[in-house]
Amino acid sequence: MPGSPAFEAARHNFIASEAGYAIASFLLQAKDRHNGNLLISNEGHLVHIDFGFILEISPGGNMGFESAAFKLSHEMTQLLDPGANRSSATWTEFEELVVRGYLAARTVAEPIIATVALMAQSGLPCYSRGAPVDNLRRRFHLEMSEKQAAAFMRQVINDAYAKWTTGFYDYIQALQNRIPY
Repeated sequence: MPGSPAFEAARHNFIASEAGYAIASFLLQAKDRHNGNLLISNEGHLVHIDFGFILEISPGGNMGFESAAFKLSHEMTQLLDPGANRSSATWTEFEELVVRGYLAARTVAEPIIATVALMAQSGLPCYSRGAPVDNLRRRFHLEMSEKQAAAFMRQVINDAYAKWTTGFYDYIQALQNRIPY
């Protein structure tokens, strides 16, 4: 029940795990983010379980259905932003965690990029098109100041909040694969 200690603890866990998920999804470009590939524990922890589509590939031959940087469905925003006005304490907590996490990830961008680059000749499908390592580097925006990068990430969050394609992708998955949305 909303307001109960158990519910609020689960909401806090969801906010923290959704923030981490947002950063990882944005940087690695995790796709196929329908509800069947997301698990939420009773304690509110969110886990993405399918990493078959990352970096430069996505389902449907890269048709662009998942154009948001990370999944932020209407149902997710109901937990993150109960007033639907992006000014609640829970929304502010989420936004700050994402921004702080992104800024922290930028401090270790080079090791992350080097690790991803190690697999470039592996033959994995996610390396088969585009420029996955170069595009990963671009998503870190190392040319930006910390203040600019924080503003950039806030814009990414706002874009994800308003993306109609997120709900549409869940709808398509429901029709094609009977995955509830």
